[in-house]
Amino acid sequence: MTKNIEPDITRHNDTLCPACGYVFNAAGTIDGRPGQAVPGDICGCLACGQSLIYEEHMQVRKLTKEEYEALDALCKRDLAKIKAFAQTGWYRG
Repeated sequence: MTKNIEPDITRHNDTLCPACGYVFNAAGTIDGRPGQAVPGDICGCLACGQSLIYEEHMQVRKLTKEEYEALDALCKRDLAKIKAFAQTGWYRG
């Protein structure tokens, strides 16, 4: 059995991380399942690890402290994985 190491992603217009300025144009799931991001979905910046939320027109903003605290444990775990990946320094923009 082989596992697909390339997760499915959905392309969207260029979006700017409000924390670090990294420009990204794709969304995916932490486990590689396909899906389309919609307003209200949570994501993390792969460059700086900032927790973000999609708003209307697929722009993102930082999660508030209250929004972060309201997330379930699995979502917080996934955001921690994204932050840990960002801290590897793969992006040196």
